[in-house]
Amino acid sequence: MGDNLSKVMRSVLRRTEAHLQAEYDVTCVGVETALGNYAVLALREVTVIVALGGTLNILVVMSFELTLLFRLFSVDTADMIIKQDEQEIYIRETAVEFANIILGHCLADLEEYGMTTSLSPPVVIHEPHNIHRPDNAMFARISLTTDVGAVEIDFVGSRELFDEPINVSKGKES
Repeated sequence: MGDNLSKVMRSVLRRTEAHLQAEYDVTCVGVETALGNYAVLALREVTVIVALGGTLNILVVMSFELTLLFRLFSVDTADMIIKQDEQEIYIRETAVEFANIILGHCLADLEEYGMTTSLSPPVVIHEPHNIHRPDNAMFARISLTTDVGAVEIDFVGSRELFDEPINVSKGKES
């Protein structure tokens, strides 16, 4: 099962980097991965959580640094007039839309790998928060640093998914 998780993580990383560059002119300057059964997952200011069902049953947690999210927001709303009191709503919606686009595109990659996958509706957390690790769960993290801010993408799943080594090297898996 670890190989399937590696494929999901590679797809998410590749799709995130490509989308940031193509749509927002944001360049990735660093990627780090981590794996563990640590007790608490610390979240940034705005976080989107989506469940991937099917072959893998995992949570994908995208936690945005505000400087990056403001860049996404400013590009996405460049042709709109946003009232000051509505900005918070649009910022949250920007995070949700970004996660939906990335994970939606990943579904095509996962289908090519023979994996059946469904997406839950996203849940947004709009303030720094902690997620405590459920029993029998593990975390894998991709920390993506860009020239304007960072996003952490965490994968939360059952311990069995982490039995094999996780490989998130660049490139599309065949």
